[in-house]
Amino acid sequence: TLFRSLCDWFDDAGGKAQAFASANALLATDLQQFDAYVVDYILAAGQSSEALIRQLRSQRPQAPIVLLTGRLRDGTASEDSLTALMRSLKVMFFEKPVRPAVLATALLNSLDRANGVSP
Repeated sequence: TLFRSLCDWFDDAGGKAQAFASANALLATDLQQFDAYVVDYILAAGQSSEALIRQLRSQRPQAPIVLLTGRLRDGTASEDSLTALMRSLKVMFFEKPVRPAVLATALLNSLDRANGVSP
C-alpha cells in the first residue's frame, strides 16, 4: 500500500514512521509520540478524514498534517472540500501518486517552522 511504502521510505531516510489501518487505531495511541501526520482524505467506507484531522489538530495544534488523495479525478473528493480543510485546519495537501522525497521535504520544512528553525 502507499502508506506502507511511505513508511519504508521514511525509515530508510532515517526517520521513524508508523502506518495505521484505521482512524480509531491511530487515536488509541499516544499522539504526542508523533511529530507529524500523513492522512488519506478518504477513509474506510468512503468517509472523509475531516473528523480525524479535527481530533489530531485539537490534540496537536502545531503538528504538520499532510492530507493525501487520488480521488479528485473521479469526483469522490472535491477541490472545494480539500481547500476548506487546508485553510481551516492548516493542513498541507498532496495528490496521489505522491513523490516521497517531496512529501518528506514539505514535512521537514513545516517541522522546522514549528520549531523556530529558520532557513
